[in-house]
Amino acid sequence: MSFEWPKLPLSDVAEVFTGFAFKSDKYLPPMQGVRVVRGDNVTERFVRWGEKEKCWHAVTEDLKPYLLRVGDVVIGMDGSKVGRNFAVISKKDDGSLLAQRVARVRAKEGSNQDFIRYLICNPDFTNYVQSVHTGTSIPHISKGQIERFEVSVPPLNSQKLIAEILVAFDDRITLLHETNETLEAIAQALFKSWFVDFDPVRAKSSGKKPEGMDETTASFFPDSFKQSELGEIPTGWEIKKLKEILDLFGGQAFKSKDYISEGIFVLRTNNFKQGIVLKNDNDVFLPNSFLDSYKDFVCEEFDYHLVMVGASIGNTGMIFPHLLPALRNQNMWCFRPKNKQVLSRLYTKFIVDKISKELINFASGSAREFFKRDDFKNHKLIIPHDKVLKSYAEITDPILERISINYNNIDILNNLRNTLLPRLISGKLKMTDMKKEINNKTNVTA
Repeated sequence: MSFEWPKLPLSDVAEVFTGFAFKSDKYLPPMQGVRVVRGDNVTERFVRWGEKEKCWHAVTEDLKPYLLRVGDVVIGMDGSKVGRNFAVISKKDDGSLLAQRVARVRAKEGSNQDFIRYLICNPDFTNYVQSVHTGTSIPHISKGQIERFEVSVPPLNSQKLIAEILVAFDDRITLLHETNETLEAIAQALFKSWFVDFDPVRAKSSGKKPEGMDETTASFFPDSFKQSELGEIPTGWEIKKLKEILDLFGGQAFKSKDYISEGIFVLRTNNFKQGIVLKNDNDVFLPNSFLDSYKDFVCEEFDYHLVMVGASIGNTGMIFPHLLPALRNQNMWCFRPKNKQVLSRLYTKFIVDKISKELINFASGSAREFFKRDDFKNHKLIIPHDKVLKSYAEITDPILERISINYNNIDILNNLRNTLLPRLISGKLKMTDMKKEINNKTNVTA
């Protein structure tokens, strides 16, 4: 590798193309047409769908130039996270359409698309955008500003080699994410079967054995139903308020003058990503002494949090052991089981998610939406016998432990990739040195 790679504007090695101006009132609901990648869908390294999904009727001839394909880099051009909101189109995003105020970056002939991806998905691009963006209340960048971003351009064979190394990191990270999604889906399916659909009770009431369940566990479930204020529920199960089974804690409005560059991680609402807590580049920290002076706001492993006010109301995040110690900031609630020997943390998560979805349409506020604490604390739930809850914990606690290990490994790989990326892209790291660094810093297993 050379230290004399030429510096060129991005437009010399890649095409920057912006999206189509779809009419917002003509969008179709999720899964009713062709997905459209809008600014709301492009978040930090991910294309997110869910409640953000909008669809178009069909791909007409005039829309074909806006079709996205696997490997395309997309950049959100507006918002407070401009310069950090970029992502790569994956197989599940393939064939989506590009909307206005989102840029697509695609390699020109003689350049490697994966290498182009890492020119954008790195701190140099973020720093560049932060130095040139316009707008104060809503920062934004232009197509021209993206095209003028200066990049180091090695020969094509070096581009391919660098890309292969970095893609290997991302492939491993993606596999761990997919594994965690599968594990969580297993726990969620079991929660729905036992505590929402009451499948074991329905099976026994029909004279059948509950599917996939040993006799001991099956014996913990009743074989009949009774009427209640919440409708038909399993016989012997109780109606309880959330405050009877979970503690609900608020956060603390820490003062910015107390923040330091290193110390105790401050958990803020912008750390919540798709139900988990992730570190950000702009995280803040407090002195170690705050752990004693603010004991009521110290996070515990697997605490589950909910944003209860503002634009991100309803966002959630579980904090994993490798992110501790941490202190809980304002604008969030923390949910924690009163009896940790009976209630699992995944049961807590799924209960909170269920209530949040039920109450989100009733959230209100004079200036901005907010959840009411009493609405949560007094929300009525169908609660089974402790033996059923313990059985669920025995099955799902090991699942959560595996998920936690995987997220720790993801962080290790992310940090190492982010350390190597700018040095590889610039040519400052030799291949032999890189191999030594990887061997010294990581030993990640599935």
